[in-house]
Amino acid sequence: MKVRNGFVSNSSSSSFIVAFPVIPQSKDEIKELLFGSEAKFPHPYQDYSIPTDVIADAIWSDLKPPISKDEAVEEARGSLEGGPELNWTEHVSDADYDNYDLESKKYAELKIDEFVKENGSNIFMFEYSDHSDLGSAMEHGGIFSRIPHIVVNKH
Repeated sequence: MKVRNGFVSNSSSSSFIVAFPVIPQSKDEIKELLFGSEAKFPHPYQDYSIPTDVIADAIWSDLKPPISKDEAVEEARGSLEGGPELNWTEHVSDADYDNYDLESKKYAELKIDEFVKENGSNIFMFEYSDHSDLGSAMEHGGIFSRIPHIVVNKH
């Protein structure tokens, strides 16, 4: 379970569990996989576009080694669309929380198993937040829409 301590702003972040068809070897390869020949990416909330080179550069610099299925499950549990929910505005008993925790892990395992089976093991994770215009476009703009991915909302 993820717990926030200290000041919490109204900004958001999302993790993206992404399946690349091949392990990218350059920012140009990332750009080709995500945007094809498109030179600009429309900002989802502003009246301008961002060069796809800038986005590909950011993703390339954030690229880490592929993650394991277990790491993907841990990242996804409790935050997947369609998964179990818990009403945090009401009192939650220990038993209710334990049941929610167990069910959210099962749901995440099922979804990640399906994802890996359909897309192979070149699974990567990225996290973007809307603390800047670029971050906002990357979190909310659908930058991974051309390749298989799972969005893990952390709002």
